[in-house]
Amino acid sequence: LNNTSVVNADADRRMVVSRDGNVLSFSNLAAGTDISVYSSDGSLLASIKTDGKTMVDLDGYPSGVYVIKVNDATYKLMKR
Repeated sequence: LNNTSVVNADADRRMVVSRDGNVLSFSNLAAGTDISVYSSDGSLLASIKTDGKTMVDLDGYPSGVYVIKVNDATYKLMKR
């Protein structure tokens, strides 16, 4: 993961997103929040319900661009 950008500026400001290599960590989310991972062609790759803190590991996915949706926030990531 080399680039991260917030597409929707009205995202929940309390949510914390961090990155370590190919792993994204989300914290301060309400339990039951949906996190969706999409490929660049719009295919849904994963859908995760949180328990307040969730990690999304993209190690198993090939290089490319991915879109992560959480609440009203959309993140675009490039994995090399």
